[in-house]
Amino acid sequence: MLILSFISAYFFSKRTVKPLLRMNDVANKMARLDFSENLPVNSTDEIGQLSQHLNEMAQELEGTLIDLQRVNVQLEAEIAKERAQEETRKQFITAVSHELKSPIASVMGQLEAMIHRVGPYSDRDTYLKRSYETMEQMSALVQDMLEISRVDSADFETSKTTFDLSTFITDCLQQEQWHPEAANRRMVNRITPDIHIHANQKLVEKAISNVIHNAFQYSQNDDTIAITLTTTTDGWHFSIYNDTPKIPDEELAKLFDAFYRLEKSGNKTTGGSGIGLFITATFLEKSKLAYAFENQDHGVLFRIWESKSTKSTH
Repeated sequence: MLILSFISAYFFSKRTVKPLLRMNDVANKMARLDFSENLPVNSTDEIGQLSQHLNEMAQELEGTLIDLQRVNVQLEAEIAKERAQEETRKQFITAVSHELKSPIASVMGQLEAMIHRVGPYSDRDTYLKRSYETMEQMSALVQDMLEISRVDSADFETSKTTFDLSTFITDCLQQEQWHPEAANRRMVNRITPDIHIHANQKLVEKAISNVIHNAFQYSQNDDTIAITLTTTTDGWHFSIYNDTPKIPDEELAKLFDAFYRLEKSGNKTTGGSGIGLFITATFLEKSKLAYAFENQDHGVLFRIWESKSTKSTH
């Protein structure tokens, strides 16, 4: 009886301890975030119930870990994006400071020379007019920068309305054509009437008016300007082409940088302020619209469009 008792106790303890040792092994793996192994559930007693609970806890922990990893990846991406935006802001502020420094110094010098009637500056009427024109350019530049700052702020809301894009583009073209220097441009108008879009009206209109103004500004008499506005199967498409020398490929990507100019003379009358396309890109991206600047055989083409893909990827 004693021998039989020992044999029975041995097998009973082995049958009881073995699952516990297996549980301990699995629990150690769980502590190391290894959830690859499940415990077998072969009974409905306390050991079987404990195994089932450990399996359920492992599944819950694994799901939570996956969610945390996903959130961590998103957080890292947002932090990287925020750092990039902060670096862009710093570069923008540096460029703005440089852009404002020269005209301020110029106006101050002109005014001081007029006060003391130095040389040709005794002709105050002429140089007052020049100073006023410089201040107008600075005012427009500051206004553009304020718009960019407001739109780029975290609390800016892109409120959307439905408006007639066809009518706006037609009116914008008429305003450009009324300018005496634009009278001899050859216009090709392919604007489909009554195209209504749902977007932030102010941002879209500002971006498109910038593009149209550039097409007129950088074309000559008898050059062709072709405007197209059509609907597509999943949105709308706008393009404007104008005759102008091709832009070097290495310059194309830089055109949307703040204060970047193709013309290196620094003359704002002929080369602009270098902020127009930067504003255009900023407003279009805020409006979740796709855009592209492309060289053509005899000129350049700027395209703006909306499609299901642009809606889903922004």
